[in-house]
Amino acid sequence: MKTNELIEQSSKYICNTYNRYPVVFSKGKGCKLWDVEGTEYLDFVAGLAVVNLGHCHPNVVAAIKEQAERLIHVSNYYHNEPMIELARLLCENSFAEKVFFNSYWAGTVP
Repeated sequence: MKTNELIEQSSKYICNTYNRYPVVFSKGKGCKLWDVEGTEYLDFVAGLAVVNLGHCHPNVVAAIKEQAERLIHVSNYYHNEPMIELARLLCENSFAEKVFFNSYWAGTVP
């Protein structure tokens, strides 16, 4: 499907919470992105800081695969070891005494 067709569908089915740029990305590797037309871009935004190691970094991909094979999500109603370990690391290496994970991320970080 071409960019203009995909953007038309996006406008029809996705809430307009952001003014999006007229590009549809289909893949990424390192600091580069490619759109559905095959044009290559240098990513200066990196998903608003969520992709700070680049797109599809092999270590991040491996960690996500490994975690997904064990647990994908655990509600904040329960404890899980990855969440506890990450909280400990964050507290020991920052100013924080405690951390809060919203339910979207709880248990998904390896």
